[in-house]
Amino acid sequence: MKFTLGHSARIISIVISIVMVAVFFFYIFYLVPYVSDTASAGDDTAENRKYHVLVVGKAENESFLQQIYTGAQQVSKKYDAVVELHVPESKAENMSLQVLLEYASFTNPDGIIAYIGESETNIKAPVNIDGKQIPLITVVQYHPDIPQVSFIGTNYSELGRKIAVESSAYLKGHGSLAIINTSSSNNPNYSTLMNSLINSLEEYTGIKTTISDFGLSQGATAFERRVENEIGADNIDLVVCLTTEDTIHAAQSLADMNNGRRIGIIGFGEGDIADMYLNRGIITELLSIDSPKIGETSMSELFEFIRYGYANSYINADVRIKKAGSR
Repeated sequence: MKFTLGHSARIISIVISIVMVAVFFFYIFYLVPYVSDTASAGDDTAENRKYHVLVVGKAENESFLQQIYTGAQQVSKKYDAVVELHVPESKAENMSLQVLLEYASFTNPDGIIAYIGESETNIKAPVNIDGKQIPLITVVQYHPDIPQVSFIGTNYSELGRKIAVESSAYLKGHGSLAIINTSSSNNPNYSTLMNSLINSLEEYTGIKTTISDFGLSQGATAFERRVENEIGADNIDLVVCLTTEDTIHAAQSLADMNNGRRIGIIGFGEGDIADMYLNRGIITELLSIDSPKIGETSMSELFEFIRYGYANSYINADVRIKKAGSR
C-alpha cells in the first residue's frame, strides 16, 4: 500500500490532534486540580493570614512564654492569624516590659499577649502607627493600673485549697507536713496563696502543719542544709513548696538524704528540671499553670475584642496536676 504526501500530511495532522486532545484532558483533570490545591495551600500559610499577634516577655520567663506561644499557635489558623514569640535571647540582653511593648508597636501587630512580672508597673499600652491602642492581653500577674483588654491568671485562693486537698490525699488525712516559705510577704498573690493553704489545712485535724521560713536570701547550699537538718530530723512526712525554685531545691536536698524515711514533695511550677525529679519519683506531685491553655484563651479573648469590641476582663487559668509515675 502506497502513502502519498497528502496521506502522510493527514496522518500527521490526526496524530497532532490526538496529542493535543490528550494534553488538554491532562491539563483539565490533573494540572488544574494540582494548581488549585497548591494555591489553597499557599493561602493557608502564615504569610497570607489577615492578623498578626505577638507574644512578649522577659528572658527569664522564656520557658513559660514558649508554652503560651505554643497554645496560641495551635489555634492561630482558626483566627486567620500569624503568631510570633519575641523574647530577648538572654538575661544579659533583658529589657523592661515597656521597651518590649514599644518594640512591638513598630511591628504594628493587631494584638499583644504579654507576661507581666511582679515588679512591672506603670505600663503604658502600646499604640500602632496610626496612634491607636493595640489590644493587650496580660497573663500571670494582675496589675489594675495596666490598660489591658483582658487578664488571664491564677486564682491563688483556689490554688491554696487545691494544694491542701492534694496534701491530705497524700497523707491519707494523718501526718505532718512542712510548708517551705521563701517568698516576700509583701507579694499579695503569694500571701493569698499561703493564707488560703494554711486555712484550708486547718480543716484536716489529723494533719500537723509547720511553716519553715527560709527567708529570701537563702542560697541553694544553705537551703539544702536546712532541709536536711530541720525537715529531715523532724519526722516530716510531706514537704509543700510554692515556687519552682523551692521545689527544685527541696528535691535536690531530699534526693541526697539517706535516712531511711520516705518524704513526699508537693511542688508548684514547671520546667525540665522539675519534671526530671517528678519522673524519678523524688517529687510526688507537681502543680502548674496550664500555660498552653492560657495561650488558647488569650487568642479567644483577643479576637473577641477585635471583632466585637469587648472581652472578659478577668479569667482564671486552669491548674494542671502531674503525679510521679503517671503518664
